Amino acid sequence: QLALHVSEDGSSRLYLLNTRSNALAPVSLPQGVLTDLRFPRKRSDTLFLSMLTARSPSDVWQVDLRTKRTTRWTRSEVGGLNTDTFVEPERVRYPSTEGVKVPAYLYRPRGVSGKAPVVVIFHGGPEGQSQPVFSSLIQFIVTELRMAVLLPNVRGSEGYGKAYRAMDDGVKREQSLADIGATLDFIA
Repeated sequence: QLALHVSEDGSSRLYLLNTRSNALAPVSLPQGVLTDLRFPRKRSDTLFLSMLTARSPSDVWQVDLRTKRTTRWTRSEVGGLNTDTFVEPERVRYPSTEGVKVPAYLYRPRGVSGKAPVVVIFHGGPEGQSQPVFSSLIQFIVTELRMAVLLPNVRGSEGYGKAYRAMDDGVKREQSLADIGATLDFIA
């Protein structure tokens, strides 16, 4: 077997590839970003990985490759806070100009119905990418200040293919500014 992970819409997805049949099988993991994959020495029945999620800094996980069962080995320090109160983002897409759909991560405060104030955080770049990884600032804004947080990946962002990344190259740079207006329309 071959283990591989790919970025799908900003989140890592783990797959096992049977090298004889070329069958690709997904492994169920929480939404997050993998940073490392390791097979123990002289073993091919288990895989270890490091993963960041929106609710925890980097932790070590084990995947039993026979059963596809995952076990979380560590619980990273978050200053004594209760991670059960932390919020997972949802993936959203909203329309912009020229048929572009802007992918984003939306963190909503729990228990808030109706409208809420929104903080928008645009990643640096232009070829960066917002991903569902732990941010103490975002969790503070959402859980303590009860505000929503939106992390857009406007055109030019990494992780959505070469065509999307090139949509703000050179003279097209100003077209990506339309995504800012579309973000404001989405929030409204």
